[in-house]
Amino acid sequence: MVREGLLAHLAYWERAAAEQLREFEAGRWSAKKRTRAQIERTNREVVSANRATPRHLLREELILARSEIGEKVCARRHRLLSVRSAQEASPGTTPRLDRPSW
Repeated sequence: MVREGLLAHLAYWERAAAEQLREFEAGRWSAKKRTRAQIERTNREVVSANRATPRHLLREELILARSEIGEKVCARRHRLLSVRSAQEASPGTTPRLDRPSW
């Protein structure tokens, strides 16, 4: 029971993170502050709602959400590195993003 609860909890928050990334990339992201009480209530509701969900389905949801996040992070990193390479190759461009401009 504890394992299923943990999987449900992790899968939910990973899906929420993936959704935040999709919103950010689409330009629709807005910060959503949650109080500790709201987070704890959400955790209880997620565990309760997924009591009957088989463990393998919860694991699949978790893996899918993590994969989506990983793909988006890798794609962003690739774009950033491409921009940096182009900037270093072109004289007179803006300074590298990881170095202060002062």
